[in-house]
Amino acid sequence: MADRYQNALESRFWAARLQAPEGEVWLLAEWPPGADEPENFWLSNLPAETSLSHLVYYAKSRWWVEQNYRQLKNELGLDHYEGRTWQG
Repeated sequence: MADRYQNALESRFWAARLQAPEGEVWLLAEWPPGADEPENFWLSNLPAETSLSHLVYYAKSRWWVEQNYRQLKNELGLDHYEGRTWQG
């Protein structure tokens, strides 16, 4: 199982609960190795009992969604689709 994580990226994360107009939210910050200050920030409305590892997982999974969307646009022409309605 250790081999599975051999190429994993490493970074430092910090999270805190903040009061926003909509209620309490998470503020998640990422410090990449060698950086003097945080470089990435996320706000999340996940429940207060959410662990830091789950916050990081959900924040970083956005990259996969963006990659898949870009691939759909480029390879399948999703950006050229025009929805139309018609009577069946």
